[in-house]
Amino acid sequence: LDSYFTIERDDSIQIEKDADTGFGMKFKIEWDDECDYELTLISFIIAGKDSLIKQSEFAQVKTEVLTVTKNYYVCRSAKQGENAIRRDTMLIVK
Repeated sequence: LDSYFTIERDDSIQIEKDADTGFGMKFKIEWDDECDYELTLISFIIAGKDSLIKQSEFAQVKTEVLTVTKNYYVCRSAKQGENAIRRDTMLIVK
């Protein structure tokens, strides 16, 4: 079963929310270059409010943008210290 998330991003913060539950996560973004960035979890969003967490308990996520079109981009991500790689297609809505 696939989940549907919305992602809002500016230069330094990314917020991901589950469209069904409203549960979300707030990340700090550090760009390595225009196609590579690293996400560090800042907080969970529960019932519309931030819930701070101990950052040391959560691995950073490295992401590489592979393809960009007018309507979507394809990326692959991996958590630090894990071998599993996730590949996603993100629709672009402005």
